Amino acid sequence: MLLPALNKGRMKARQIQCTGNLKQISNATHMYLADNGDYLPYAYDTSTNVTWDDLLGIGRYDGRHLTWNDAISIPLPFNRRTTTLYMCPEHNKNDSSRRSYSIVSSHVAGSTAAPGNPENTHGVAFREWSIKLSKIPQASATLMYTERPTDVNYISDGSCNNINSVADQYGTGAELVVARSHLGRHVYVFADGHIEIHHPLSTISRRDGTMNNPKGIWTWTPGD
Repeated sequence: MLLPALNKGRMKARQIQCTGNLKQISNATHMYLADNGDYLPYAYDTSTNVTWDDLLGIGRYDGRHLTWNDAISIPLPFNRRTTTLYMCPEHNKNDSSRRSYSIVSSHVAGSTAAPGNPENTHGVAFREWSIKLSKIPQASATLMYTERPTDVNYISDGSCNNINSVADQYGTGAELVVARSHLGRHVYVFADGHIEIHHPLSTISRRDGTMNNPKGIWTWTPGD
């Protein structure tokens, strides 16, 4: 009888730590916004390999003192990683280069529209593009970051730097989640900085959302 209660207590403690990680990342992002014209960090610059978490490190917003040379290095120098901040305690700690979190892109695969076009990117950032916070109609109802604990999500790496949909959290095959954390629930950070915890399927818009195109809180497009 005691063991299940202890396990549940440990899971709750890990969930609290994960929530704390994402709250710190949210705070770092809002400091970044203040210094960068109200623009959120872009997801990934394909020409330099700089990712959103690099940008938070270069500006020292997340407590690291990254240089530009650090950020464009692959892999990121070991002493420049902050695994306690970017890794949920539910996930594999054996690889210090893992990252548990991704910025929300809600990118429509195969679209030829320019990044940021509503036909292409409904989330807050994608590749070299990001939206201004002040341009988001409902920041309190628009996701900014969430968990993406796959086996190919690495700190300062283009792989899985962004997340497009519920399928990336609750999928199979190439996007198989290696740890369905927190008793099947994930932590979600909204653009206004507040945090909620949900089962991934409950984040799909009841209107006409799907696992691959959940709409609703996954996009900044009002009314979807």
